[in-house]
Amino acid sequence: MDVRRDAAVDAATRAHFTDRAAQYSGSGEASLEALLALVDARPGERVLDVATGTGMVLFPLAERVGPSGVAAGVDFTPAMLGAAGQRRAALPPAERPALIAAHAAQLPFRAAAFDAVTCRYAVHHFSDAPAGVAAMAAALRPGGRLVIADFVRPDEAAAGDVHDRLEALRGHVFVRIYPRSGLEAMLVAAGCEVVARREAERAFRPADLRDGPNVDPANREALAAAVAALEAAGGGGFRRRTDDPDGGVRLVRSDAVLLAVRR
Repeated sequence: MDVRRDAAVDAATRAHFTDRAAQYSGSGEASLEALLALVDARPGERVLDVATGTGMVLFPLAERVGPSGVAAGVDFTPAMLGAAGQRRAALPPAERPALIAAHAAQLPFRAAAFDAVTCRYAVHHFSDAPAGVAAMAAALRPGGRLVIADFVRPDEAAAGDVHDRLEALRGHVFVRIYPRSGLEAMLVAAGCEVVARREAERAFRPADLRDGPNVDPANREALAAAVAALEAAGGGGFRRRTDDPDGGVRLVRSDAVLLAVRR
């Protein structure tokens, strides 16, 4: 572990999400639906959402476990928790989930405290992803469910590099985007068995990838060239789709949604 390096990475990630907290709305409805279906939270259960952000996963979980259950979300970016807190304030007191400032690798809970833990679109931001996954698994009771949804890069190195370069040019701040096999290996190392896998597709117009709000002007030319190459032939984890009603090309990527059970 490189403590100084991890602290610098965490500071950059926190700054990135601080700048975007007020406008953050998330994306990938298919992955959210798949995560909620796989975790199958039930009334009376204790559930935890790690890197909860503005609460896109947390609030549906809280609704499912109801007043007889416990729902908590943790995040290490105060601005994100502030945005989630504004949403929570609109709920009746009995329906409000807990919001806690904490690092994903240093969760402030006793072992085996939860029936289910979720984490969506966050592992690629973790300064120490194996430690974060291990902390989530440790918070689960034996037999508890851990559901992770995240971007995945292709297993083949060159295609993975194309994927990651595109994300960097788009202004996506990340530490490491893992292939599906890498996420599964972390779950197994943390003492969990992967029992279900879903793919959640996201379709982008080329302009969506090329003209996003986080693009550094210095990268626009390189980004346009990268998107044009994908638009022409696919690759880098994206496939071309031309069956949309408007006749335009869509670039489709599949996110991974994994359900693991703590042994």
